[in-house]
Order: sequence, then structure tokens, then C-alpha cells
Amino acid sequence: VGRRLVALLEEERRNCQHKRKFISSPAMNATDPQTEQLMKDENQVRELVPRINQYSPGDAAEMLTSFRIEIIVSVLELLNPGVRQSLLENFSDEIRQKILQETSAENRLQWNRNAQFPEGTVGRLMEPPLAIFRPDATIAQTIEKLRLLVKKAFIVYGFVTDDAGKLLGIVAMRELALGKGDQ
Repeated sequence: VGRRLVALLEEERRNCQHKRKFISSPAMNATDPQTEQLMKDENQVRELVPRINQYSPGDAAEMLTSFRIEIIVSVLELLNPGVRQSLLENFSDEIRQKILQETSAENRLQWNRNAQFPEGTVGRLMEPPLAIFRPDATIAQTIEKLRLLVKKAFIVYGFVTDDAGKLLGIVAMRELALGKGDQ
């Protein structure tokens, strides 16, 4: 939801140039309720994310339970995986289930997978790979796909896989930046 919320807000701002000027003005009362709520949610999430690290995982989870599930999910999606897993373990079973229902299927699968690994292992820190490319893609095609992906995440490496999803190799962004587009 966090990434979806930010993407939705960015889309709203791009598609409604007149609203963008109005939303950033002090007289926000004339915006539609949905946009106004999205702005409040975005501000709330941006304020909460840095505050989380000031608390123990138990205290942070307790503090977050006073917010709507959508806000909790947005915050969790923006945290590093280790912090996120610690927080998830500190929510009650009921809240944790609501969180897992609210997040994307991909996140739910990854977060459940990470929870299976012992604390202090790299398995708890995994995130699903975003930059996955086919070996026959040109540099230009890969860079075009990356332009969309880097709006959602910080990407340093791309993963080259076969039809079955088996890893064939890794490509650094530096290599793509220095390559010729038709290669």
C-alpha cells in the first residue's frame, strides 16, 4: 500500500495539473475528499517511517496499532526488511492477519517466507527481486523497463533469468549505463 499510495498520489498529481496547484495551496478545502484523504495518509506515513526506529519493535508495533490498517501496511512497506519482520512479530495475531490481508499478494508471500528464517539470518532480510530481465533483451529495452522500476525502488543490480525463472546471471546498472542501446 505504501508504494501504491505514493504511486497513486503521483498519478493523481500528474493527471490533474490544476489540482496539483490547488493541493499545494493553503486553501485545501475545495479538493475532493479522496485526494484530501490521500494527502493526509501520505503525510502520516512520511512522519511515521522515521519515528519507527526510535522505538523498540514492541513499542513501535503498539504505537502503530492506533492507526488504520492501510497506514500500518504503508509504513511496513517502506521499512527495511529486518525492521519490518521484527515489527510483524510484535503485532497481535489479529492485527498481523489484517496486515497480511491488506498488503499485496507478493508482499504477503515474501513476508511469510522471511518469517520462517531465524532472527539474525539473511533469509529474514530478503525482498522479492524487481529488476528481472530476459537474456535476449537489448540494453535499450532493459533501460526502458528500469525507468519504470526505479520510480518504485532503488535498484543496483538486474537479474537475468531463463523461462523457468532460473538465475542465469547478474548485471550491474553501471554496465547498462555504459553499454550501447542496441546491444
